Amino acid sequence: MLAISGGTVTINQSNFTKGRESHINIRDSKIHLDRVNIYDSASDSSNGHGLRCEYCKDLQIKNSLFKNLAGHKGGAIHLSNLTGSEATISDTEFEGNTAWHIGGAIFVATPKKLNITSSLFLNNSA
Repeated sequence: MLAISGGTVTINQSNFTKGRESHINIRDSKIHLDRVNIYDSASDSSNGHGLRCEYCKDLQIKNSLFKNLAGHKGGAIHLSNLTGSEATISDTEFEGNTAWHIGGAIFVATPKKLNITSSLFLNNSA
């Protein structure tokens, strides 16, 4: 698990698998993911088992994979209280993710603006 508060986080060409809590837990930061694969993990207590981002100032995810993840709110991604002007997800695949409560692939609370382009959502459920 990676937990960061403050600053700018850039992760490129990386794999995360089989964790018990959110793999990437970010607070009050800018985050950029490119060619990041997060897969095969579940937790009945965590929100956004792949990525949990609270008070994020800038979120960019591209060319990534979130697969077979499960969590409470947002199986793959949980975004809350975004403070930047917008969040962007592009060319990213969400497959086989499950939320026990809401948001099979993505859960967003209080977004300013969320843009999702050229992405695939396949067999996600809540």
